Amino acid sequence: MNVQKSLASLTGFQKLSILLVAVLLTSLLLIVPMLQHQQHSQQHATSTDFITVCGSVLCLHGREWYLYGGSRNGGTIATDAMMDIAVQGHLNIVRLTDWLDANAYDETRWRLVDAMIAAAQARNMYILLDLSTYRNLTSQSGNPYLVDWNPFLHFVLNRVNTVSGETYKDDPTIALFALAGEVPPLNTPSNILNITTQQVNDFFKRTATEFKALDKNHLLEPGGLYQLGWNSGIDYKTIFSIPQIDVCAVHAPEPQNGQGNDALLTSQYCQSIGKPWIWEEFSQPQGIGDQNRANWFQTVYTCARQWNAAGASFWNLGKGTGSGNDDVGPQTPITWQTVIKNAPDARS
Repeated sequence: MNVQKSLASLTGFQKLSILLVAVLLTSLLLIVPMLQHQQHSQQHATSTDFITVCGSVLCLHGREWYLYGGSRNGGTIATDAMMDIAVQGHLNIVRLTDWLDANAYDETRWRLVDAMIAAAQARNMYILLDLSTYRNLTSQSGNPYLVDWNPFLHFVLNRVNTVSGETYKDDPTIALFALAGEVPPLNTPSNILNITTQQVNDFFKRTATEFKALDKNHLLEPGGLYQLGWNSGIDYKTIFSIPQIDVCAVHAPEPQNGQGNDALLTSQYCQSIGKPWIWEEFSQPQGIGDQNRANWFQTVYTCARQWNAAGASFWNLGKGTGSGNDDVGPQTPITWQTVIKNAPDARS
């Protein structure tokens, strides 16, 4: 009753003022969360947290950043467990690859990739997103180097992570994208599709140009190339020198008997054109013995530093065991300790 009397005693202007205040408060309750989300997106879109190139090295916040990682199938469901192992190994990046099976746009598969990227972000780590998995998929229906990737790149780069809410092209958690590594040798009888060197070169030029038209933030590398030291048909110099390719990458084994290999060739050429290079993949199965394997890894890490690599990443981060298994983790303790002691934070 008192409330009714109080309201009745108010003038029309006072009633209108109260109504306007109520409307304003209600509007603020709706708008503030929207503004916070917009501000969050803008902060990431303009963030300085993206990995960049500084001459022949990689940089973060203007300081040299050494890529140090391991590879992992992007379709794993053990997201947090896998990223926790990466943290234990003092890695700063995980390369995701091989997550597509039959459908390039399979939402279930892409949600697993979302989760891996978000798990890396939560641990202040980075992701190298290797799109070679799409090339492998398109190769099932013909020459994969004739396929226009523009629709696929639009899908990937404009994808909104279902866990973090970040758009891929604006997410600094992704340090680099790789296109299509391990182009098989062309000058062999196994090249039954008659793929030519020119077709491969044109593919990388076309696809790198399409990528950079969509994404101005991220570094791009071709994917780790190999079979470079003979007349394989892989024109690595032309591919590495494409202007839209920011970083050279190689897959190579341990140098034998003090001799160089594809990694040294990559180092020599990419330094000559002023680009950083990474030893993106190297591996040995557990069957050679943990101590032998640790020695092998140490040789790679040492050569990577001596040959001025901007980073090194082993295949494969995981919990598996067996003589033919390439997984590296706490279950291979001597090799694992070699990984840890060569980490950038352990060396600083």
